[in-house]
Amino acid sequence: MKSTNHEIEHVVQPVFALWKFTGLPIYKLASHSNAKKTKFVNTDPKTVFPAVLLHSCLFLLCSTNTISEITDSAIVDDLMNLIELALFFVQNVGILIVCHFKRRQILRIFEQLKLSENYVKKLKKSCCVGGVKKAVLKLAVMKYSFIVVVFAAFSINVPDDLVNLSAYFCSWGFHYHLELLIVTYLLILKNQYKEVNQFLLNEKLKLDHAKIKAVISLHRVLRNTCKLIKNTFQSLILIKVITDSIVTSTAVFYVLRVYQLLPESFLLSTVTNLLFFMLMAVSSFTVAFVFHNLVEEVDTSLQILILLIRVTLSG
Repeated sequence: MKSTNHEIEHVVQPVFALWKFTGLPIYKLASHSNAKKTKFVNTDPKTVFPAVLLHSCLFLLCSTNTISEITDSAIVDDLMNLIELALFFVQNVGILIVCHFKRRQILRIFEQLKLSENYVKKLKKSCCVGGVKKAVLKLAVMKYSFIVVVFAAFSINVPDDLVNLSAYFCSWGFHYHLELLIVTYLLILKNQYKEVNQFLLNEKLKLDHAKIKAVISLHRVLRNTCKLIKNTFQSLILIKVITDSIVTSTAVFYVLRVYQLLPESFLLSTVTNLLFFMLMAVSSFTVAFVFHNLVEEVDTSLQILILLIRVTLSG
């Protein structure tokens, strides 16, 4: 099946392809015999076990290495490293387990988005998601590039701690795979609301009862999709928020310690820390920012719909 800008499968498919290498649930795009319809199917759920084992080995290796390096002069720094490594371990294993328990709900969200896409196409004859695909690609490139750049900066700044730095950034970057899917789902939903809003505005305050009924049905489907996304991902987002809050606190402490430990490299430390805080901001607020934009689009859609219904009924 050829990729087009009018099918959400080709927006979600690269994200699921990336999941194959993480231990998260694996989905593949399966075509029906008539080749007119495609859907994602969940494959082997046992991939969680080697992924949990890998994270466990990484945590044990790095924590053992950190404990062996503890000295009286650096005991606080090493304890902070242990806390962050433990947090990342709990977060990543928690994400793996919860995602596998909710693998059917994750797939059901896509099916709901596909259903609402079909509703939009009935109203507008098209539903372009090319902009969503570009936004997801830009976000992925930006976030992974940030990880590489910040890791490189820290490696130059603290060249004697490459093992722990590698483990730290690999563990920290793991949740981006899940976050990328959440953002992709939210952007697709936001785009569908935007398409509906454009349709309603183009009607120029002229809707018959049949179209009003169709729009209300579409809004019901979109609202159900919002609820499904919330119920599926709220526990995962809670895990991430708690982890991010604690890691941010320990990171601020570490940033202040860098100036104390390496006063001779003030400029390099400052650049490294600025990049680090930018990465933290991107990591912590991306989902919240996209969700805020979605809420604005939902409010706009409801306001336009209520106005058009009043005008239509009064006319």
